[in-house]
Amino acid sequence: MARVEEIQTMNTARQNEDLKGVCKETAKLFKILSNSVRLEILCHILSRKEICVKNLTEFLGRRQANVSQHLAILRNTGIIDFTRRENYVCYFLKDKKLVKLLMEFKSTIGKSRMIDFCREDGRGILVEQKFKLITAK
Repeated sequence: MARVEEIQTMNTARQNEDLKGVCKETAKLFKILSNSVRLEILCHILSRKEICVKNLTEFLGRRQANVSQHLAILRNTGIIDFTRRENYVCYFLKDKKLVKLLMEFKSTIGKSRMIDFCREDGRGILVEQKFKLITAK
């Protein structure tokens, strides 16, 4: 009987270590997503499937160097990847699970108020539940 309890204790310890590892990885992801610029970049990519750096800088109203720094962080963590099209570098979401997570996040926020993160013209718009215009960038 003591051997069974010892094995159960070992399994519990292993499960706790696994859980700690998963929590650390999840915390890293949330830390990356907690930056509003990176989240906005991901929303632009999500709404278009792929977007070039030049367009991102225009939509975000930020310098290319700043946008590139955020893109590097997202790329180095495996969230996005890029492809070259002639003189342009275009980014896309690499992790399909993250696409699903972002879509779920967007729909969850939409239950309290509807947010159109990125329209085709790149301008964000925030609308109340009654669809009354609050702000437009």
